[in-house]
Amino acid sequence: MKWLFLFALLAPLSISASRAAPGGSMSILSTGRWTCELPGDAASPPVRQPAEDFEIVPDSSYRIADARRGTYLRLGSNFTMTSGPFAGRRYHLSSETESQRLGGDGKPLALRCVRGGAAGGGPASSRM
Repeated sequence: MKWLFLFALLAPLSISASRAAPGGSMSILSTGRWTCELPGDAASPPVRQPAEDFEIVPDSSYRIADARRGTYLRLGSNFTMTSGPFAGRRYHLSSETESQRLGGDGKPLALRCVRGGAAGGGPASSRM
């Protein structure tokens, strides 16, 4: 009976602690290919940056064109590549389908990435 009482007292503490995680709630990105580019202007279109492209695949993982893989961590509207070829790169999500790369100081860089269709091919995306 003491254990049940103790659990009832501590359970709300663990729930509120998870909501107060620094950086926001932990979640995942939708699978799909992210195509990256530098913005254009009124006189020129955006400039593709294929070396920056990546594909989000299951298990909080990503892969790049040469099939190397890594993992990422999403906290709130930011995500960080935590291992693999893009380890240390950080991005801010302006929507579920558009992100902007962040510099070492946390400020947005010019590079933006846009998510296309589902991972692994199909009508909405091309294979990496």
